Amino acid sequence: MQNSDNKIASEYHQLMQFNVKRMLHDASLSK
Repeated sequence: MQNSDNKIASEYHQLMQFNVKRMLHDASLSK
């Protein structure tokens, strides 16, 4: 159980980082 929770948290963290990078990219384009 603990192992799958860690896997989900890891994927969620990667997704968050990807979204942040995309938001920063879009923000720099719209300047």
